[in-house]
Amino acid sequence: MTKSRKAERLIDRYLGRVGSRLAHLDFTERQEVLDGLRAHIRDELTSRRSNPPSVDDVRAVLASMDDPQSYRVDDDIDTSIRKGRDRAIGRLGFFILLGAIGIFVLGLILESLTNDSWTGVGLIVSGMLVVCALGLGIAGWRSPYGKATIIGATLLLVVGLLVLPIGKVTNRSSSSQPIIHLQGEPTDL
Repeated sequence: MTKSRKAERLIDRYLGRVGSRLAHLDFTERQEVLDGLRAHIRDELTSRRSNPPSVDDVRAVLASMDDPQSYRVDDDIDTSIRKGRDRAIGRLGFFILLGAIGIFVLGLILESLTNDSWTGVGLIVSGMLVVCALGLGIAGWRSPYGKATIIGATLLLVVGLLVLPIGKVTNRSSSSQPIIHLQGEPTDL
């Protein structure tokens, strides 16, 4: 192996380690950074005026550059921000889900205390909130709150869809009116 080929391998190995640290970037962004680093290495090697550059020159240039581990910092920050955002979105969805359950229970309590139909209002409002909570749970699915929201909202929607027709049938049969109404006293013929 010639010295220039070994020098190229050292450069490629360094850029490969940096490239693996930049895996979170788009391909074009990663290539742009790597091309800039390669151009910087070439400029440093040409300023040393050894043609072809020796392995020692390449090692000296690479030693003067940033460690490939330092390119991971941005990824750690992005990951931290994403985790915090997912946690906040999942928690918001979870609390909206709890609010939806509370509104439905409040509708049931109000209907039992009054003769008005509060269950329907509670069901409609809580149904809309459950759908919103499900969307937020899906957006924040990485956090435990997001997962709990997805499971809880899905169960509530399934149970609500199963209970809704049963409630209509029981309400219809209990509030049925007599078919025949007598309009007056029977007359003798």
